[in-house]
Amino acid sequence: MKKKMVAVYAFIFFMSFQGIPKQIHLFNPFSDSFDSKLQQFYKAGFSIWAALASAAPQVTVSGEASWQMLSASEQTSIQHIGISGLKVFRDLPYVKNGHERQKLDLFIPENATGPLPLIIWIHGGGWQSGSKQNCLPLRRGYTNRGYAIASIGYRLSSHAIFPAQIEDCKSAIRWLRAHAKEYGLDPNRFGVWGSSAGGHLAALVGTTGEVKKFDAGDNLDQSSRVQAVCDFYGPTDFTVFVKTRGYERHARADSPESKLLGGSVLEVPEKAKLASPVTYVSPDDPPFLILHGDNDMVVPINQSQLLFEALKKAGVNVQLHIVKGAGHGKGFDNPEIDKMVYDFFDRYLNPRASKFSKVIQRENTTSEKQGDLEGKDSSIAPQATQDIKLNQPKGLLYFACYHYRDNPEPAKNPYIIGALFNIYWSEIEKQEGVFDWSQLDRRINLWTTAGKKVALRIIWSSSGNWPDPAAKNPTPEFVLESGAVTVYSETTKTHLPLFWDPIYRKYATCFLREVARKFDGDPNILFIDVTPGAETNPYRFRNINNLDPEFKQKFVSTKASDGSQYSHELWLETVKQAVDEAKAIFQKTPLLITLNIGSLDGPEQFQAIGEYCVARGCYVGQNGLHAHSYKTDSPRKTAFQRWGAQTFLYFEMVDASGGKNGSLMDIMKAAERIGAHYLGVYAVDVLRGTRGQPAYDPAYEQALAYGARVIGRTTSVPAAKKITLDGDRWTYRDDTFQMGGILLKPEGKGPFPGLLISHGLGGSAESSGMEKAREFVKWGMVCIAPNYTHSIHSANLQQRSLGTGQTSYGASEENMFRAKTCIDILRSMPEVDPQRMAAYGHSMGGFVTIALAAAFPDLLKAVAITGSGVALKFGFPAPSIEIAEKIRVPFLIIHGGNDTVVRAEQSAALKAVLDRNNVPNERVLFEGEGHNIDKSQKEEVLRLIRQWFIKHGVLNK
Repeated sequence: MKKKMVAVYAFIFFMSFQGIPKQIHLFNPFSDSFDSKLQQFYKAGFSIWAALASAAPQVTVSGEASWQMLSASEQTSIQHIGISGLKVFRDLPYVKNGHERQKLDLFIPENATGPLPLIIWIHGGGWQSGSKQNCLPLRRGYTNRGYAIASIGYRLSSHAIFPAQIEDCKSAIRWLRAHAKEYGLDPNRFGVWGSSAGGHLAALVGTTGEVKKFDAGDNLDQSSRVQAVCDFYGPTDFTVFVKTRGYERHARADSPESKLLGGSVLEVPEKAKLASPVTYVSPDDPPFLILHGDNDMVVPINQSQLLFEALKKAGVNVQLHIVKGAGHGKGFDNPEIDKMVYDFFDRYLNPRASKFSKVIQRENTTSEKQGDLEGKDSSIAPQATQDIKLNQPKGLLYFACYHYRDNPEPAKNPYIIGALFNIYWSEIEKQEGVFDWSQLDRRINLWTTAGKKVALRIIWSSSGNWPDPAAKNPTPEFVLESGAVTVYSETTKTHLPLFWDPIYRKYATCFLREVARKFDGDPNILFIDVTPGAETNPYRFRNINNLDPEFKQKFVSTKASDGSQYSHELWLETVKQAVDEAKAIFQKTPLLITLNIGSLDGPEQFQAIGEYCVARGCYVGQNGLHAHSYKTDSPRKTAFQRWGAQTFLYFEMVDASGGKNGSLMDIMKAAERIGAHYLGVYAVDVLRGTRGQPAYDPAYEQALAYGARVIGRTTSVPAAKKITLDGDRWTYRDDTFQMGGILLKPEGKGPFPGLLISHGLGGSAESSGMEKAREFVKWGMVCIAPNYTHSIHSANLQQRSLGTGQTSYGASEENMFRAKTCIDILRSMPEVDPQRMAAYGHSMGGFVTIALAAAFPDLLKAVAITGSGVALKFGFPAPSIEIAEKIRVPFLIIHGGNDTVVRAEQSAALKAVLDRNNVPNERVLFEGEGHNIDKSQKEEVLRLIRQWFIKHGVLNK
């Protein structure tokens, strides 16, 4: 160290001897603007200092010392340092007898076992300055995550013009591959990362993997390809760059870009094209992560956007993230961005990093000016609804199973929005890299030409019992021949893949990218089901285990090609990695994950997988819906209702309707009950509900009509997110519908019971609804009242003539939708206790209340009606006796004995039904009173209702 100090003092003494003014030290002595004689003085002094410094002994820093403790001169001269188990190799020449800048530094965890993934850092500086010593991955602790790091120097534009810089980067990569075994590197897991000019070179490395003209020098038997690229705000198209408004100065001859190219950018267009990463984009490029600040005044944001679009068009896996408020290199020192880059490299270079590496937790010292992060990959910056297309159609899908997939007739059904087709990998890719989409294209075309949409499902694993021949072996033969490990069931004659097998994953990922290349962003595709395994189970064990009892043990004990065996933890990690991989590959089309137990007869991992998928913007759902599904509360029901507030839900019938599965209408109500946005309907049920078909049945058509009206329009929780409040009034809007009403709440935070108030014919939410809500809110109830089709504001009511259009009033499908939506709004409010919901209706509002109680008995705790009852004949706005048979909610009936609008025998008929079914009920008849019993006996009616609600747990005593 004494010799080093002598070197420093000698340099200072030498410069002082020249009599240079102090202020001159503010300038770069090697810049073009510095006086040439003074440059000579500095260079001479620097040579003396460097010679003395080079004679200094090696310095080893050990123990708890960190890299930041070393001075710049110590960093320059140290060749081997141990820092908390870190080995550093300095100034390794990657070109024999090369330029002084053709060297790299290599950082390797000292106690690492096995070949390590490598991140290669390329510094910035406008291609005219900068140093490999400022290595960002090292400062971010990547060696502690199980990575080796290389930081490379390259010739600057003052040394040689382009393509010298990319040639140097590629030479360094080839050298590292040639010496991979020596340093314990995995030559198949190289990633490159750079910022600004380094970002440009990193991107160019990524897009020129097979461009041989930039491979020059040594180790030409090695590849210069990389497996992942991280580009921080690098130029990608020089011609567009310098023509961008506000950045025209970069076209000048003295700009860094022009110095790089050896001439003004616009005067050397071929050279500009040669140096632009977008020129070389191709489908085989590695995954890219691109970040850019929206306040970058040096490199326009369009440079990152152009590269993103080019890569996306080519089918390359690419993510673009715009950092709000960030400038050129400023605003990126951010834990959120750190995590994004960590996740990116972990996914593609080191997928098991989280299992064995110690992650450095850095203190968040970002300023208040730190920009927010915008992203296109919710697996990195989770935004649960990020990929959801709110304006896309939702509703019923024709489940196009094997025998019915070529039938064009269901596409004519007006209640079906599209079809769901299965994709069997082995059917599409019979030979490696040869894809035959012709049959699927033909089937899709049948629906798109009819103006309908399509959803797709990739079948990775099957029980072998389905009629489709491809279901026997969804995995192509060439994958098995390549060494992917599967487990063969002798009974079902089916190969079941070990989904975590690295050889299987490699080929499956390639196929997934081909699916994305073809369908990602296609406006006719609603979503793609990419569920790992069999509905997130390792295989369809219930079916296979019944047929082959020995199979489970055989599956569990079989080792994958890397020696790993099934465990619940491995399976959960495999599913998560598969979801992240799919999210990274698909950038536009939503993805669906259908959920099951999520383990092999072990702990149910349904919740963990569902939460993980929803947080990453995936749709979720379940196959196996029947009429009795979700009638009672359960953790699974609660989870789906919660997820329905964040994403879209897909459910599929367990089988054709009938028998123990229930009627098609009851299945529709089950889907409505759970808040489904999509329901997959079995083919035979759709055909029975399609006019002109041999098995046509009006009851099936009625069920499809009901499903088309309610599925995708009502959900259990998210309705509140679609309302706007203006004082006591609210408005609800979704894609195709709007309604309004009043909402009153008591003082306090609750939770309070919720009450739906339904008005009669010619009334409104603002008149009769508001009047009653003011009374009920005094009891501590949150009250909501909508305007129905029979309100005074309704155009139908104003234009009606006697006996015309009345089937749209009362308990009509439209009003049922409005009532259920109001219940959903109340249940989603934090002030409301969803377990204490009640409904009250008068006259025609009572009709709505009766029908609501029949359709959703699990939503309401108690019900009261005045001046209302059931219809004794079908076709009237009152619900029928048949509908009332389904009521199980405690019912209070209040009626005037002299009511000539809704006769007393109509409420008597309702009571008879309730008594027959042992439903708690009470009927109070006021002799001599007319239809408006709610007003003529107001105080007594309110007292009776309050007592009823207390008796049945809606209100506290």
